[in-house]
Amino acid sequence: MKSKNQSGFTLIELLVVVAIIGILSSVVLASLNSARNRARDAAIRQQVREYITTLEMEWTETGSLQNHQTGWVGNTAGVNSTLCPSETYTGVFGPRFRDFCSGIVNLSQTQTPYLLHVGSVSGGNTYSVMAQLNNGNWYCRGSSGATYEGPDTSWNGRGCYANP
Repeated sequence: MKSKNQSGFTLIELLVVVAIIGILSSVVLASLNSARNRARDAAIRQQVREYITTLEMEWTETGSLQNHQTGWVGNTAGVNSTLCPSETYTGVFGPRFRDFCSGIVNLSQTQTPYLLHVGSVSGGNTYSVMAQLNNGNWYCRGSSGATYEGPDTSWNGRGCYANP
């Protein structure tokens, strides 16, 4: 016969432990997702910097930036925007520009036709590259070396197309 002094955990104790483990794992997964988005944003910033370095190499070789104005590019079709494969990048650095475009768009978790804008103004002498980050802000870098990161402010931030 069994004695009344049995050792072990009751069903309630086991359920409490499982619930605590579930709560802790959900907190860890939420933090992990946030860290992934921050890492994607850092990668977008780096892609923009590399895009600009390549724009400067293009300017040095050809004296023009006209082959690499994209206007708006997104990961969904939209009015006044295109997808990266549709862009007609030409010249020596054309394939590299297409890779940067695809890299920036693929890193975004936002579905929108307006993720990336590359444009030159003043007859092609100045440029700006703007990319939407996963945190909802925009990252802009211009030919003046200015950088802006923040919400859409009618693109007047330093480095954005209204103020390259």
